[in-house]
Amino acid sequence: MAQHPGHDISRWRDMIVESGIGLGGEIVEIHSRMSALSAREFEVLRLVATGMTNYSIGMELGISERTAREHIARIMLKLRVSSRVEIAVIATKWELYELARRGQSSDSDESSHGERNGARP
Repeated sequence: MAQHPGHDISRWRDMIVESGIGLGGEIVEIHSRMSALSAREFEVLRLVATGMTNYSIGMELGISERTAREHIARIMLKLRVSSRVEIAVIATKWELYELARRGQSSDSDESSHGERNGARP
């Protein structure tokens, strides 16, 4: 049975470092901080990263501007950042990490699937 990709953080960290997305320790730290976010905070983080205002985030999610602002304040505390730009930087690094991880996982799945069927890569 294949191990879930998220369980082998060191392998992904090494791959990310080699690709130039971030430093190994930085990726582990971002992973830890992002894991602390609630599902709603993660939604808000993605919208902040696109440059949306508090008002626009509120309209998009059906919450008040004040609630959006409070979510952003909690995100800043959990990510240990002091600006929306820093939120966007971490969100971008996280997305790149996730894309690389999923791409690597797909490659592994395809090669193991091909081996089982006797197909060549």
